[in-house]
Amino acid sequence: MAEPKDSTRTYLDRLFEPSTFQDLDQVLEWRRRWRAGEPEPADRPAQSLSNAAANSAEDPAEAQAHWQAQLEQLDESFFEASQPELIEALQSIPIDRYPILRAPVQRRLKLAHHLDALRAAAEDPELDESLWQEFEALLLEPAQTSAESKRKWLRRMRHAAARRQGVAFAKRLRQQHPEVFAFEAEWLQDTLRAKRIASDSKKPLGFLGCLGAYFLFRGILALVRYLTES
Repeated sequence: MAEPKDSTRTYLDRLFEPSTFQDLDQVLEWRRRWRAGEPEPADRPAQSLSNAAANSAEDPAEAQAHWQAQLEQLDESFFEASQPELIEALQSIPIDRYPILRAPVQRRLKLAHHLDALRAAAEDPELDESLWQEFEALLLEPAQTSAESKRKWLRRMRHAAARRQGVAFAKRLRQQHPEVFAFEAEWLQDTLRAKRIASDSKKPLGFLGCLGAYFLFRGILALVRYLTES
């Protein structure tokens, strides 16, 4: 197999060098230069791939922290980013070397492939803006904390006003934005069920219930009459 060209090796060296992988714009600029065959800047000497790997091997915790920081930086403009560049940046994170990043990266890749659907939902005037912002944040929230955030959301559904807003929000997503609804289908179904649970608790007693209440009332009256006459 032929050895890669110097420009290809330089691009790959930098792409997988955690100490220099600080922001997406810088990496994309290296990629553009590599594709265009432009020379590397004189003030930026290339580091060999073996040296980058050696540095990572010396301190894997530091290398992992760099990739984690990169992931957090992508989150800051996740829903506004260019879809191809976002997917490329996520795919460049070496999740095989850092398994702890596998789940959050794969989650974001799934979201990135449906970025158009997410943006369409964000622009839907029928969706409550504050609830959408909360929903967006939950999509990127770590699994360790998102479960509690969802429980807090559902606890709010005990209040009538919050329940009306939450149910309307979930219904709109299910009907008009099914791709987005699918990301959190179980949790949103719980939001819809909250209305039925509350409604069931307020149903009228019915014939048997009224009959029981009548006899209970008669019994209480009889007991009071007995106590007052004795």
